[in-house]
Amino acid sequence: MEKSHFTTKASKYIKGKYFTSTVTSKTEVREINEEINVDTQTSISLQENSTTELNDLHNCILIPSYAKRVEGNMWLARVRGWAYGTSQTRKKKLVLAMARRVAGLNKDDEQSKLLEDRISMFLTKNIRNQRYEVQITSLAHPSHMELDKDPNADDDDNGDDYGDDDDVKSNLSENTSNSTSTIYQDLSNTENTGHFYGTIEIPVEIVDEWVAKAQKEGYKDENHTRLLKLKALPEGRKCARPSYGSVSLIEVEGISVISDIDDTIKLTNIVGGPRAALSNTFLYDLCEVPGMAKVYMDWYNKGASIHYVSNSPWQLFPMLKQFFHTKRFPPGSAHLKLYNDLVKKLFEEPGLSKYNYITEIFEDFPSRKFILIGDSGENDMEIYSKIANKYPKQILHVFIRDVSTEILKKLPERSRSFSFIPTRSSSNISIRTTKTMPPAVDTNNIIDSDIEYSVSSPEPLTPITPSDMALQKFSDRVEACKALVPNGAFTLFKSSEDYHVIIIST
Repeated sequence: MEKSHFTTKASKYIKGKYFTSTVTSKTEVREINEEINVDTQTSISLQENSTTELNDLHNCILIPSYAKRVEGNMWLARVRGWAYGTSQTRKKKLVLAMARRVAGLNKDDEQSKLLEDRISMFLTKNIRNQRYEVQITSLAHPSHMELDKDPNADDDDNGDDYGDDDDVKSNLSENTSNSTSTIYQDLSNTENTGHFYGTIEIPVEIVDEWVAKAQKEGYKDENHTRLLKLKALPEGRKCARPSYGSVSLIEVEGISVISDIDDTIKLTNIVGGPRAALSNTFLYDLCEVPGMAKVYMDWYNKGASIHYVSNSPWQLFPMLKQFFHTKRFPPGSAHLKLYNDLVKKLFEEPGLSKYNYITEIFEDFPSRKFILIGDSGENDMEIYSKIANKYPKQILHVFIRDVSTEILKKLPERSRSFSFIPTRSSSNISIRTTKTMPPAVDTNNIIDSDIEYSVSSPEPLTPITPSDMALQKFSDRVEACKALVPNGAFTLFKSSEDYHVIIIST
């Protein structure tokens, strides 16, 4: 089956729509300029190399990560973040206006607001050469994945709709904060991409003290003691709003789930083509694959750790964080793709970044067992089977959601040839012979009256259907991947119930 990376498809579609859009006349350009209504005297522009942005334009996302036990009775927490600046520049408003026009939306449409919110992260400026002080401050509340605010704080007016009356708000942060003078922190410097990386070590005994204190205060649920809370501030900007994140504490042994996102837990319809995928990503409310959140939460409550690994760009993570919260997916580490060099990424082996992320997780936890979950829309099967072949002793099962079969069945039929066109080949032409006819026949002198056309019915043709060919090719692809997974631990499924039962019985 011919596969094309979603991002490649998307970029081609956007490029094609842009260059064939109707914005070609001076009148339409004037309309867009009127729509964006920019005051050039008051607009603020962020320069790429600037480190003196205004506080309200300087943002940071701490990406959910994990911590592992290391020698010296320590927890080693991986820290990852993204620093970026936002502003209402003329360029940004122009791009948003163009995007609305390509999508056929008016500025006041409800979908226009979704489009603006989701595409705006692609129009930010990366904050370069900025040092961040990241601290581990306490345990964190595990009700859902939080990214850019205090995981233990009540909702405020910062624009994130995280409120839920069913949530049991805790004060874990206050009860389990570090009472000693030691600050467990890391100073990380942002790269040209605005991303920063680092590690923080914290003694196991300190975390154990926090856990014991939380349990003493009445938090008996182990899920309340599986996350650490991170706090980040840009160095030299003490008045800046802090950013918050979480780190999952993952023991040496246990079960981990590595899950794709698009079309595995979130309906994106990548196999439906770039138009469908882009519409579902930027224009519509995000929809869960039915039953997935319930199953994942059930696994998490039974002690499994979760890692969300996707080829989606980091710019979509603010959108995904809301999806995780709204649909009630359990907390876990997040690993998306960094498109810092678009040209390089276009020629990169499909799925390479996902493969590297998964390999890193396996190497960090060599004694844990893994369940890998993805879909057949892109190359999850190939990546997972390759991983399973490399780490056979760590694989519990590989589950692939089948999003291909129904699409392939709908491909139109096409016949091998056109039987209704008459032919004059030797197979259907007979020549009358007489005793006086010479042995050699001059075919140039044969006239219609000397020719008999066979009117017998043509032999029935077996149609060659693209769906049959594609289904066979898909089946061959599945079997090839299945052969690499040890002990036949490979399942193609359609419903969440298909593998929920199998996992519980494993």
